[in-house]
Amino acid sequence: MVIKKLYSFNKKYLIKKKYYRHFNFEEFFTKIFILSTKKNNYTYTIKKTDIINEFLNSSVENIIEELDYICSIIVKYEFNIKINNDYFIINRNTKKELYEYVYETLDEKGKMKKIEEIYLEIKKKVPEFNFSLESVRSILQRDKERFVYFGRASTYGLKKWEDELDNFKGGTIRKIAIEYLNAYSSPKHISEISNYILKYRSNSSEYSIVQNLKLEENGTFIFFTNGHIGLSNKIYENNYTKITDAPAIEKKEWKDRFVDLEVFYKKHKKLPSSNSGNDVEVKLYRWLSIQKKKLINGSLNDKNKILLRKFLTEI
Repeated sequence: MVIKKLYSFNKKYLIKKKYYRHFNFEEFFTKIFILSTKKNNYTYTIKKTDIINEFLNSSVENIIEELDYICSIIVKYEFNIKINNDYFIINRNTKKELYEYVYETLDEKGKMKKIEEIYLEIKKKVPEFNFSLESVRSILQRDKERFVYFGRASTYGLKKWEDELDNFKGGTIRKIAIEYLNAYSSPKHISEISNYILKYRSNSSEYSIVQNLKLEENGTFIFFTNGHIGLSNKIYENNYTKITDAPAIEKKEWKDRFVDLEVFYKKHKKLPSSNSGNDVEVKLYRWLSIQKKKLINGSLNDKNKILLRKFLTEI
């Protein structure tokens, strides 16, 4: 049997006339031939009953089971198509592209990976595949529909995770800060910004976040007094004072800072906090944190060391 000169059967099959009258075998197998030989970039299934019904010439239901058996035998042995219960499996017949291996690697691991790690994983999995580390880097940087990056550590994940995971967000700390500030009509305190960012970058800190935003060179962020930050492309109410507009403050000596600390503690019965809305308290907190580190590493002079140690011991 020859099907419209598209495909010559390897074997001969005897089909009873009663089936042949009710079913268009030529059209059926022509379609299977086309489906199995055309360019398939992915494996998919076809329900057997759906495609058999497509080529039925009548509505004789009692022959469906026999037709299913006949079609399955010929499809299996002529086209080497696998059958899974009620489905024909049309296999992919094209080679995987690099971006697919990259995507597959991240999807299987289910977590962020550095470019070098992704490269080595693919090399281990398909050593015969010819590609370079730079080609992996290029795909990850270019394909923003599938992949997202994390800061400057050359670490990447899948874009779809942003919708699937609660604590996952791609991009830099600055990008996340911009997203957060864009949602509000007024500047936000650094503690609020940090709390939002730390949900997605738990290995960071409020201090490093502030420094990161300050190092932004394009003037994206505006810094106000009392620890508030906004965006330069937004117009805010006049009750916020830019740091550049604030009167200059004379730099205090160590002893003056220490006196401020003592006064603050006597007044509030607590040490200064980084989560305060008061810019003076936040600065005092940062100063104290630095002095504690100096006390530990021995970089404070003896006089200041005695004063600070005595204060911390007595509170």
